[in-house]
Amino acid sequence: MSEYKIVKKLTQLDAAVIEHLGFEEIEISENRATVTLTVKPHMVNSHGYCHGGLIYALADHAFAYAAMGSNRSGVTLSAQIVYERPAKLGETLLAAAEIQPTEGRVVNGQVTVTNTASERIASLQGVHYRSDQPIIEGNA
Repeated sequence: MSEYKIVKKLTQLDAAVIEHLGFEEIEISENRATVTLTVKPHMVNSHGYCHGGLIYALADHAFAYAAMGSNRSGVTLSAQIVYERPAKLGETLLAAAEIQPTEGRVVNGQVTVTNTASERIASLQGVHYRSDQPIIEGNA
């Protein structure tokens, strides 16, 4: 299955949320994914930093895409995030996700969110359920 085809299909299905949240570059391969977001003025909280909910959404999105990069649909069962430093206005954040390879339906993974200076902003640990439903049917 072509990784390009999976990226194209997932980003088509998620186009509205991707646009609404401001996600930019998305790369997906089997058990790995990256998603970027540039912090804009409407994304900062009362402290002047990127709202933690957006950082969580960015990490969760990368996590889900890494888990579905094997062409198996699924859902996140649980996720825990630890914020390590604030993200500032204008910074581009990179969420890099990796799933621990397994043949089972339940997989574990981690996501590291870094800023443009490669400083760690947050870390997410998650559990994902992979269904038998493919993202793309057959050899599309």
